[in-house]
Amino acid sequence: MYERVFASLIRSDFGSESCHETARRFFGTDRVSFAAVDGTDYARPLFDLVVFFGGSYAARGTITYSETGPPKVEYEDHFLKSGRALSSCVPVYVNEVPEIDQSFIQPGEVSEISLTRPLTDEAIANNSTVANWIMTFSEFYLAYRLAREEDGPRILLLDRSLATMLASLIYDTSRRKLWKSNGALVGLEVDGLAIDINDLAYARHHLDNPALDLPPPRGDYLRYRCLLEIERGGRLTSADLSVKLGIKEDDRQKRVDRFLAKLVKEGFLEETEGKFTLRERYHVRGETETESASSDEERNVTLANYSRSIVPDALRVEPFG
Repeated sequence: MYERVFASLIRSDFGSESCHETARRFFGTDRVSFAAVDGTDYARPLFDLVVFFGGSYAARGTITYSETGPPKVEYEDHFLKSGRALSSCVPVYVNEVPEIDQSFIQPGEVSEISLTRPLTDEAIANNSTVANWIMTFSEFYLAYRLAREEDGPRILLLDRSLATMLASLIYDTSRRKLWKSNGALVGLEVDGLAIDINDLAYARHHLDNPALDLPPPRGDYLRYRCLLEIERGGRLTSADLSVKLGIKEDDRQKRVDRFLAKLVKEGFLEETEGKFTLRERYHVRGETETESASSDEERNVTLANYSRSIVPDALRVEPFG
């Protein structure tokens, strides 16, 4: 196992020449811009209020990879004055915090506030997760804006795992019956259109990356991959969809048919003469995404090709189920 798999992944030393070659192959240059995003948060009682603060800041600089030594990190001059930051301060009445913060509601409860925790003003401020979520959103949004910039950083450093955060979000929001009773997003109007259950269900899995074949067309992701393919390709039959997903097995094709029928019933899709289209209100792509699609696709293809080149054959898994 070590010779077949781990020998090509585990490094006991730092190879400057190999690192330089990898940087040149991946980024096309040995001098790469970076941004390191970090955040801070706090909650303070103030009379009959609790003030929640959350924010993030991005330190910018460049990393120069050398063939003969370790990489050299240089920070931008005057980054404290010209750096990018994002913050928010939210005052909330103490008695309203438990209505906003779901951590005060025990698992299995619908909307009742748990009486197993002390609800003094200080306890509410100290145990609330509102400030932390403001900070988390601030970090992600700042990183997103940096990544969308025309001349943005090539490397983004975050002190959290995106995959872990996504898995946690999917799990924490898996109980649909609580979306209306315990959440505030359902019914919220955005640009004159009220968010519904389908919006939330689709948005939780709308991670479209064709170059990396994400989300994968299997397991729990198959349902949402079908929606993404129809959103990209327009009017598709069940057979067309199976071809795009690389599905050849009869049992998997039947599963696609069941998903399509259910998605029509739930209001995601419209069916006309055996062809399925996504309802107009659930289209996520707008003009901004279309304009930048070509540059995004180029970056995704580069990442996909590089990922495939460094993953040993023993670790590659073909789609199943």
